[in-house]
Amino acid sequence: MPPLFLRFAPLLAAFALYTAHLAWLVAASLRETGGRLVFTIDDAYIHMAVARNFVENGVWGVTAESFTSAVSSIGWPLLLAFAYAVGGVGETAPLILNAFFALGVIVIADLIGRRMEAGAVFRFLLLSVLVLATPLAPIALLGMEHTFQIFTGLLLIAVVLPGGAKRPSRGALAAAAALTTLSRYEGLFLLAPLILLFLVRRRLADALVLGIAGIPSFHWRSTAP
Repeated sequence: MPPLFLRFAPLLAAFALYTAHLAWLVAASLRETGGRLVFTIDDAYIHMAVARNFVENGVWGVTAESFTSAVSSIGWPLLLAFAYAVGGVGETAPLILNAFFALGVIVIADLIGRRMEAGAVFRFLLLSVLVLATPLAPIALLGMEHTFQIFTGLLLIAVVLPGGAKRPSRGALAAAAALTTLSRYEGLFLLAPLILLFLVRRRLADALVLGIAGIPSFHWRSTAP
C-alpha cells in the first residue's frame, strides 16, 4: 500500500465509522418520529429561534420584539443564521453543522496524533474511541453546539502545542482563543489554565493574547444591547 494511503487510512476509517454511526442513529430517530427530524432537548430550538430572528428581523432573541440573552453560545446561533441565510430556515442545519464539526474534530485529533508520531494502528484506535466514547454521533442529535465546542477546544490545543520547537504565531493563538469562547462560554475554563501556563513560563505576550482574544466574547452575553 502507498505510504500516503497509510498516512491517512486511520482518518478515513474514522470518517467511515462516524458517518455510519450517525446515519444509523438518524434513521432510527426518523422511524420513531414519523420521518421528522426532532432534536432531543429544547435548548436546540432556542438557538434556532435566535438564529431565525437574527436573520429575518435583525434581533438577537427568541422573539422578534427584543434582545434576549438566552443561549449558551455566541458562535452557534451565528453559524445557524449563516446557514439559514444561505439555504433557508429549516431543521436540518444543526445536524449538518454538527456532522461537519465532528469530522473536523476527527481531523484535528488525527493531526495531533501524527505530531506525536503515533503509529497508524494507535491513531485508528484513538480516533475510534473518540468517535464512540465521546460520543460524537449522538451529540449531533442534540442539535446543540457541543461538536463545535470540542472542535474549537482541540484546535486551541493543536495551536498551543505545535510540532517541533516552533512556537505558534500570536495571530493563530488569538483566533483559536476567540473561537474557543465563541463556541461556548465555558471555553474560558480552557483558556484559564493555558494563560496560567504561559505566565509560569514567562510567555507574558502569549498569555496576554489569549486573554484579550478570548475573554471579551465571554462577556458579550451581559454587555450586548
